[in-house]
Amino acid sequence: MTPSSRPRRAWSRGEMKTALAALVFLAVFSRPAFAQDDPGLPFETINVEVAGYWNDLFHEDLWDRRSGLLVGDFTGLPLNDAGRLASASWEPGWFAIPEEQCRPHTGIYGPRGPSNIHVAKVVNSETQAVARYDVFLGISERTIFMDGRPHPPEYAPHMFAGFSTGQWEGNALKFTTTHNKAGYLQRNGTPHSDQAVATEWFIRQGDTLLLISLIDDPGYMSEGLMRTTNWKLDRTPQRPARALTDCNPFEVADERIGQAKHFVPHYLPGQYDVHKEFQTMFGIPQEAAFGGADTLYPEYKGKLDQLRAALLKRTTSARPAAGATTARADFIGEWRLNRGKSNFEVSWRREGLDGRDGSAPERRIIRIAPAANGALAHQIDTQIVANDTGFFRMEYTARPDGQDYPAKGGAIETISLKRVDPLTIERTGKIKGAVVETGVWKVSPDGKVLTITTQGDVNGAKYSNVQVFEREN
Repeated sequence: MTPSSRPRRAWSRGEMKTALAALVFLAVFSRPAFAQDDPGLPFETINVEVAGYWNDLFHEDLWDRRSGLLVGDFTGLPLNDAGRLASASWEPGWFAIPEEQCRPHTGIYGPRGPSNIHVAKVVNSETQAVARYDVFLGISERTIFMDGRPHPPEYAPHMFAGFSTGQWEGNALKFTTTHNKAGYLQRNGTPHSDQAVATEWFIRQGDTLLLISLIDDPGYMSEGLMRTTNWKLDRTPQRPARALTDCNPFEVADERIGQAKHFVPHYLPGQYDVHKEFQTMFGIPQEAAFGGADTLYPEYKGKLDQLRAALLKRTTSARPAAGATTARADFIGEWRLNRGKSNFEVSWRREGLDGRDGSAPERRIIRIAPAANGALAHQIDTQIVANDTGFFRMEYTARPDGQDYPAKGGAIETISLKRVDPLTIERTGKIKGAVVETGVWKVSPDGKVLTITTQGDVNGAKYSNVQVFEREN
């Protein structure tokens, strides 16, 4: 199982309140070594101010927050029946709907997005008391009122940011958010309803800002969901004025040509074939993959073992009998990237605590076909994240004669190939005549594996990758 698919323990409401109280107490009243520059200062002088510019650390749930969750992976979430149905009905093309392309994140999901934040303190000019904190999160923002005002009545309009009120509890800024519009908990379709309420704590420890979130949603969850997020203080002097991302009608594109206006991409109930990729890839039965509070408890393991055994029996019995095949020891064919065997060393590398590399593509397929005069036609499709609505395609046709041939679909403008031996080709990429990438493509003697070793520096983005592809046909 992957970290994202491993059953995780959920608690009853009472247990969660106890654990949450302990977590907040430890965060608020413990004295970490990095909490202050001068260890001689008394505890009371620790800086608890949350205002400032904060850079995202991605220490937790990197892949979940980078939109890399596969469609159908709803593990780790205490969804009820309505939540499971809504999650499984979501289709990635939803993001391409013109009406949704400029949709802000809700106050509940906003802090989880891959974004730095700016917390601005607004002071009452007459009393000098803090009136509110404005929190800016890229394409969304929220206000935390500190002046004691009540929350609006239940029938009041709901907003993307919701309505938040806060007060200090020790060294923690506690705030509660109601009146959110419906949105999502994670970017592979898991929703939250407009009934969701978030109780959260901002806790500063030195230059680290911790957010503890407890989300209650009777619409789509049977229990509360608790998670944490961290940022690091940005001490860059003279930060530019913060502005919301500009999204206007001229930036909305028709990404689904020919689709009827106002059509919402979706999967009908029960038609979940696309979800089976996650299930078969990791051996997760649908009953467990679709989440639910009971799937998170250790007691569920016995049932999970039974379901997995039944899944294995179904999938293995459906496979055709192995027959004799003729191995092909050349470059011609279709090759699929094996992420687990590959290594991506890049200047923009982001890695989570589970060691999963956020800079590696989720999928990459190379198709190589023979062309006229001994040339090879390459088509390389790359899907950056699992629930993306499309892929990037690079194409070129080149003879292995060391000459430059045009390439399209990527930053590299020309490609040259040089045959070293029947199983090895050297590839060079250029921009404006200057070499920006060199690589060696080598097929294993049995013709089953293509290993590509590449070094490059394209527009300041440096990389040194070893990609392992396995033959599809």
